[in-house]
Amino acid sequence: MVTGNGAVSFIASFRKQSQFDGQHFKRIGNVEFNVHEIKSMAASLNISLSPEVTGNGESTKETQTTSQQLKYISFSEMSEVMTHFFESINVDRLFFLIDEWSEIPIQIQPLLAELLKRAFITLKITIKIAAIPNRTRLMLDNRTGLEDGGDIFGHQLDYRFIYELHPDVTKKFFNELLYNQLSLINKSLFKPFFEQSLSQPNQSFINVFLANQALREILIASAGIPRDFLSIFINAYTNFVNRNTTQKHMALTDIRTATVAWYEVDKKKAVESNQNAKIMLDKIIKEIILDKKSCHFLIPEKYETNTILNDLIDLRIIHLRKRGISHKGNKGVPYNVYYLDYACYTSSNVYHNKINSNLLNDIETVDDFREIRRISLEEKFFDSLNAELGNSFRCSHCNMMVDITHAAYIKQKICNHCYEKVE
Repeated sequence: MVTGNGAVSFIASFRKQSQFDGQHFKRIGNVEFNVHEIKSMAASLNISLSPEVTGNGESTKETQTTSQQLKYISFSEMSEVMTHFFESINVDRLFFLIDEWSEIPIQIQPLLAELLKRAFITLKITIKIAAIPNRTRLMLDNRTGLEDGGDIFGHQLDYRFIYELHPDVTKKFFNELLYNQLSLINKSLFKPFFEQSLSQPNQSFINVFLANQALREILIASAGIPRDFLSIFINAYTNFVNRNTTQKHMALTDIRTATVAWYEVDKKKAVESNQNAKIMLDKIIKEIILDKKSCHFLIPEKYETNTILNDLIDLRIIHLRKRGISHKGNKGVPYNVYYLDYACYTSSNVYHNKINSNLLNDIETVDDFREIRRISLEEKFFDSLNAELGNSFRCSHCNMMVDITHAAYIKQKICNHCYEKVE
């Protein structure tokens, strides 16, 4: 709360001209005064031997005030208010954090970004926006909004704790996360594992609970997401205790069973409510998990904007692991590496009749992407998917399937292969 005469005075002066109801700024428009003269007459009749009629009239004036309220935002006034605000509370810089930006309708995002720019760009305010890349649009073609690299600078957080790329950094982060969470339960119990000289837990703390193979598995399966890591860990520990084993550490089977349980609770319902995403997922499960017994696979970079693929990424079923990797059988074409949550097989239509109980033991997770350079989803896969969804037709020029969700077709009605005009 701001106190002091200075703060009160500038806010009061601003309110003389404007109103803020918690959602909208309103500026009071011109005030007009109208004077209406109201005439009235009263009469009475006295009936008697000498009838008498009396009457009187009076005139009153009534003043009416009308005002017009114009809804708008004055950026100059807002800037002035914020400047005085900084002076009143004696701060050098204010940090403005916006989370869940991608929940804003994408067509509105550039307009809101433009408002933020106009309101705060000249002030000592740092704006940080947390957003999902493929569901975010900060600028329109006419340059309305925030320009990446000019007005705002993006930083990818999704790739920071990828075990396949940064094993040591990832292990250190989740080692500390696990220690902090368990210390909240019983700090004295875990205090011996804290190194006072380094102000951090012992790097082998996480190994107290997890065997090496299980540790590698949980760091890959959680895909760098703390919530997923903790949920899988809790379920895996429950499995470990219920097995009543003589082993001292959680094993690979505990992690994989826990991963399936977490998928059932957190992700399955969302996947099955998105029909197109489920159709694509079924096809990926068949080609990658059933046929290749793998979780990692490649997709040509040109498909990274595919709407359904990005839906599965948003649902945390598929995770982008690395961009720009080569393919042994298709030189010169850049590919992206993706990781598929293998627990998603429980959402598959082929689950009950084709997936046996040994599948979890047969699946391979890798930490060297060179091992998967022949496991990929190619153009044939996406053509088949689009045909199944009714999102394609055959081009009369090149005889290839035109993807009607591709930007080339949406904007100019041209084939996304030969770039000829199609109907």
